[in-house]
Amino acid sequence: MQTFQKPENALKRANELLSIGQQDAALRILHTAIGHRRFRSQGWDAVQEAIMLRHVQLCVDEGKLRLARDGLHQYRIVSQHANTQSLGKVVGELRARAEARLAAAKAKAGDEEPNVPEDLDIEAETPENLLLSTLQVEIRSAEARDVHQALRAEWDVYKIILDLLRTTPKLEKVYHDTARRAFQFCKENKRQQEFRRLCDMLRSHFALMLKNRNKEDHELLLRPELHLETRMHQLAVAADLELWRECSSTAEDVYNLGLHELFHRSLRSPVDLFHKSREKLLRWMALFYEKLSKVFWVGENFLFHALAWIRFFLHVKGFKKNTSLEDQQAMADVAVLAVLAIPTEHTDKKQQDLAGDASLISLPNYEQKKRLALLLGHSSVPTRESLIAALQSKDIMAHASSTCQELFSLLEAEFTPLKLCSLCEPLLRRLEEQPLLQPYVAPLKRVVFSQLTQQLSKVYVSLSIDYFTSHICTEGFLSWAEAEKLLVALVHSSRRAVAAGEGSGSAAAAAAAAVESGGFSVRIDYAAKALIFGGTDVCPERHVQNSLVSLSKCLDAAVQRLQPDETVEHQQERLAYQEAMGRRLQAEATRMNERLRRTNLRRLEKQEEQQKLEEERRRREAEQRRVEEKQERDRREEACKRRVERRQHEERIKARSETAALMLSEIRKIGGKDSKILIKGKHLTDINIEDVLEGYVDYDDLERAQRLQLDKERLLRVRQRRLNFKRVCHFIRACREEELPLLDEWAKKQLETDKQILTQLQYKHEEEHRAAFAAALEEKTAFEGIQEDKRLWVARQLQQRREGFAAAAAEQRQRLIRMLQIQKIQRARERREEAIRKQRQLEEQRRIEEEQRRFLEERERQRAEEEAKEKRLLEIAERQRQRDLEIEAKHGLANRESTGRRNDAQTVSRKSDSPVSGLSAQSTPPSPCRDAGQPQQQQQQPQQQQQQQQLEWRRSTPLPTTERERESSFKIRDEPFIRRGEKAPMAATTAGGNEALNWRNMNRDTQKQQQPPQSFPVRQPRPEQQQQQAEIPQSEEDGFTRVRRRK
Repeated sequence: MQTFQKPENALKRANELLSIGQQDAALRILHTAIGHRRFRSQGWDAVQEAIMLRHVQLCVDEGKLRLARDGLHQYRIVSQHANTQSLGKVVGELRARAEARLAAAKAKAGDEEPNVPEDLDIEAETPENLLLSTLQVEIRSAEARDVHQALRAEWDVYKIILDLLRTTPKLEKVYHDTARRAFQFCKENKRQQEFRRLCDMLRSHFALMLKNRNKEDHELLLRPELHLETRMHQLAVAADLELWRECSSTAEDVYNLGLHELFHRSLRSPVDLFHKSREKLLRWMALFYEKLSKVFWVGENFLFHALAWIRFFLHVKGFKKNTSLEDQQAMADVAVLAVLAIPTEHTDKKQQDLAGDASLISLPNYEQKKRLALLLGHSSVPTRESLIAALQSKDIMAHASSTCQELFSLLEAEFTPLKLCSLCEPLLRRLEEQPLLQPYVAPLKRVVFSQLTQQLSKVYVSLSIDYFTSHICTEGFLSWAEAEKLLVALVHSSRRAVAAGEGSGSAAAAAAAAVESGGFSVRIDYAAKALIFGGTDVCPERHVQNSLVSLSKCLDAAVQRLQPDETVEHQQERLAYQEAMGRRLQAEATRMNERLRRTNLRRLEKQEEQQKLEEERRRREAEQRRVEEKQERDRREEACKRRVERRQHEERIKARSETAALMLSEIRKIGGKDSKILIKGKHLTDINIEDVLEGYVDYDDLERAQRLQLDKERLLRVRQRRLNFKRVCHFIRACREEELPLLDEWAKKQLETDKQILTQLQYKHEEEHRAAFAAALEEKTAFEGIQEDKRLWVARQLQQRREGFAAAAAEQRQRLIRMLQIQKIQRARERREEAIRKQRQLEEQRRIEEEQRRFLEERERQRAEEEAKEKRLLEIAERQRQRDLEIEAKHGLANRESTGRRNDAQTVSRKSDSPVSGLSAQSTPPSPCRDAGQPQQQQQQPQQQQQQQQLEWRRSTPLPTTERERESSFKIRDEPFIRRGEKAPMAATTAGGNEALNWRNMNRDTQKQQQPPQSFPVRQPRPEQQQQQAEIPQSEEDGFTRVRRRK
């Protein structure tokens, strides 16, 4: 994989690959650049953000979300302290890209319903699915598969973002916005399983936030308004998806977040707590009550359903000022019907209504009902009577319609057992016509029937079923089958109420339960076709004993309703207490200050004492740790020794036990599985390994016992078979003797029966044939009159069919002709477009060839100019070289003359110093010409040879390839000229440089001739490269100019 030291180079290369359609290669390059250590070490910059944006786009397009997750985790490390908003921008781009992909897939699929699995987290490419894909044809279309992949990609993106931002304090808004978008995704696509997982994920994240709330900057993650808004979206989506269990759990989460407290605090405070969110809290409370009412209705908890609707109505009436009268009447109707639909018996179908004496608080479901009441903002557990009183005291009945008011009056105020059903039936029929009130009709019928039976039991002892079904509870109101089921449920409910009261351990509780259930008892006598009321009273004794208690409770409730406000005496006492409170404030403040001072002194003393105790404790703990460490080391050494000894002992026991087990298995194989062999007083199954190890049992004992046991079993089987044979023979003989007369009698009866059956069948067959023949004759007579009409009708129908077929055929012919014309036009248009496209291709090809030709001509011209320039330079160098050789020859002659004179002087001085030479000099006269010419000739020869060798070395030395080598070669070549010709150093330097230049030019010409000719490149140079070449001066390509500039 290609790596880049700089991230911007990786981004540039990725863009180039994307321009040619290689998305996969571009994604790999970007992911490698993100994982490079320099990406993390150099700090955040805008290039990294651009890389991440392009990376997440490619990950979503290619479906490689694991790479996106890894990249986001790497980028969070880089940006969480430098620029957190950049991470939010990248996360937003990832989310938007996934949502756009799903929208495009749905638009492409159109109205087709994709076959998407219920769980998107299940891996699609499992081995089983791959095997099935090879054995069967894929029934889904490509659009459906794209929608499935887009759904799964968007779900994975939401999970990645939530997991990434769960502990990022500065991006809590992005976190909650993503959670709300995930809820909307589940709602739009009906993803119930994913919604449950999302709720569990958010709860675990919130638990983690609470755990880390003491860390720095983590308080921002617990802002209540954001969590409440997210949970309210969750509650609404759960209700829309009909996930009532999740809806209930979410309502508890909302309550635990303090929705009621925040709402009441915002009402008490003159300043808005959360920046103009008071209206939002009002909407949340209304939504909270509405959704809880649906949850309780689905759970058939009518009591709390009614409480939720009352709270909802009072909330809307109190805080929504622009509510219309029609809406108020509709909500009031629902609240009244919800209260009336609460069963009057002690328990409903799924819940028990805690009404009556306070001793019933000991019931197991009281805590649950108390929690539900707190969930709705109610301080106590409601009852049916308290909710009816709330309807009247809160002025809800005044807003209800006349139908609901009449129904309420019939059920709660009047006593009309004989006309109750007939009076309620038209009211209920009117309620059925309204969609909002129609679900309450069935529960109201059950309540009306319960009231009816309660009232009848107080008036009648017995009542005929016929009269009950024809005059009291008719079929139009309730069928007898349903009425019978309701009667049984009422009796069972009453008995359960009394049993619950008795189980509480209090007689008063049992009596209260009996009173609450009305002491209802009814028996259906099917023989007499009558209903018998009070046949088996539930608890008559307790009812009589506690009647006064019940009466006092009813009177207390009536007084509380009639006079709910406080009396004048209570008001005077309260005012006196408030005045006394003002006088006690100063004394209380002084006492509190003194108490605070003493408390501070005691706290300081206690802190010092605790500090001393803490130091002593630390010292003791350190000493104890040293002792415990020493003991632990000794214990470990001792344990290690014991383990070694135990292992050795176990190995010995194991070896012996294996041998014994092998022997025991052989013994049991010989004895058999269900053998009853006794060996030395023990059964074979009772023999264990210890017996074998101790030598108590061996193979000889087993064979002997087995042989005796087999003989004994064989004799027993023979005796048993003989007895069975004799008993069966006697039984069969006796049966045959007794059945002979019975068989004869049965044969005679069967013959007579068969004769009678055959005669009846023949007679019945003849009658059926006669009747069928008569019916056929009548049908023939009836159809003879309309035979001509039938023929005419068939003819008209055939004529109409022929005309219709001819018209349809003509229309089909015209349509086919139009289709042929359209196709011909389309083919002509395609041929024209193809010709235009080919013409453009030819023009483009000619343009490219023309550009190539101009480029080649330009190259030839430049090459000719360069060759001419090189030729001029060679001529200049040759002339310079000739001048340098002449200068060197002149300098060599001058040096030889000075050297000859110096040698003559040295010879004369030597002769004058020696006596022999002096004598010879005196005797022989000197000859200066001969003496001077010989040393000059002898000295001239080696100098000429040295000059010749130097020139040959210069010609054979190759041209230096680098700048440093050129400089060093120039210095070496200049040294002999500087030493010899000190009078003309500049000329020598110039000569050496020109000679080096000449040889370099010659070597360059040789290299150019050896290079193969270049072919014309297909790809044109980029504009920036052409600009750079244009900016380079022509002299930079010339070696001669470069050397001159350096000098």
